Amino acid sequence: MNLQYEIKLDQRQTLSQTQIQSLEILAMDNISLNDYMQNEYMENAILEYTPSDTDVPIRMEDYKSWYDKNVYSGYGETAAASEEHQKEFVSVNQYELRHYLKNQLSLKKYTSRQLYVIDYLIDCLDSQGYYQVPVREAAQKTGASEADVSLCLTDLRQLEPCGIFSENLSQCLLRQLDAQGIQDEKLRAIITSHLEDVASGRISLISRSLGLSTVQVRKYIYLIQKLNPRPLQGFSTSGTTYIGPDIILIYSEGQWEIQMNDSWMGAYHINDYYYKMMRTAEDDDIYAYFRNCLHRARFLLNSLEQRRKTMLRITETIANYQQEFFLGKGLLRPMMLEDISSALNIHISTVSRGISGKYLQYPGGTILMRDLFTTAVSGSSPSEGLTAEQVKQRLSTLIASEDKEHPLSDQMLVTRLSEHDIHISRRTVAKYREELGIPKSFDRRLIEISH
Repeated sequence: MNLQYEIKLDQRQTLSQTQIQSLEILAMDNISLNDYMQNEYMENAILEYTPSDTDVPIRMEDYKSWYDKNVYSGYGETAAASEEHQKEFVSVNQYELRHYLKNQLSLKKYTSRQLYVIDYLIDCLDSQGYYQVPVREAAQKTGASEADVSLCLTDLRQLEPCGIFSENLSQCLLRQLDAQGIQDEKLRAIITSHLEDVASGRISLISRSLGLSTVQVRKYIYLIQKLNPRPLQGFSTSGTTYIGPDIILIYSEGQWEIQMNDSWMGAYHINDYYYKMMRTAEDDDIYAYFRNCLHRARFLLNSLEQRRKTMLRITETIANYQQEFFLGKGLLRPMMLEDISSALNIHISTVSRGISGKYLQYPGGTILMRDLFTTAVSGSSPSEGLTAEQVKQRLSTLIASEDKEHPLSDQMLVTRLSEHDIHISRRTVAKYREELGIPKSFDRRLIEISH
């Protein structure tokens, strides 16, 4: 069935469960969609997944990339061994990291020598939170006994973020299982002995080795992917958030080129082996099982394609509508969801879901697509409409240039704005003024007198 995103409210039709799920997929951002599809992949034997060679932003969901970055490339070497890894992460402020970790140790008593050892050990962490300096070497560097170094290291390994000061990936992941009280022997065996097989997608080998079904192995792998292989990945004192865009907008030779930033997610398709097994199955239960898997897989693949087409159409229309803004030649035009839905002849809820939580990268930066839709404030004609932000800017300019001894009241501001052909109510002026953090005229007068 070729599912459409369009909701015909006027027909009052009841949405099927699959249509609802298709709409939910449209509303997902790329990160959420990747989690969703990975979960589906773990549950559906006939849905095949081909990892991408592109690094996954923020999270590491594909096995090969995940393993290469966390096992093969060498946490077991030295803290400085992987220079490329250092470039991929927000640099950690060493002073603030030390403060954060030592605060957790504040209830314990340490000698001055042990505190010096603790500082040294923290400085030995690599940018991802791993530690590889031998105890003997640390003791020599600090002039402490090996017993003191071991004691400090043991205490530091109990701190948050969980897994910090681990020597390798397996140790890091096992510590997280310990913290969650998970003692599943099969899961621990995969982490201890089969991470390379996980990375290479050797599901059958793991299955035979541990006596598990392939579905069970996939579920275990899904659990492993939910663990954090980089203890300091989320530690940043700068407050900076790095956002991977869902869509990329490029202006080339007078035209917009729109790219979905989803290649890192890999590709999903039907597993030929299991499809043939279904076609030749003589057992009714086996046939029914694979048939259900096939229907689900086809629905998902169709929903992904529909999502892609819808998002590209919406973005193209927005790009043309806001071209001056995207090229840095003007401000945002007032734009409502209805403007885009009318241009594309789709329902407004389809547009809303298509932009929900999505980030758009354009020549001037990255913006949440929802922020491109602004509230219009009427001028003398529809074509002269201004955005709320533009009106606030005008309002702020008027107040900044007012007579400080005789500040403009909200009603006077309404009059001044109308002289610029901006017609809004006194209540709206008061609302915008408060949002700008500007006091009332009486309070502004008192502030002036006090100075």
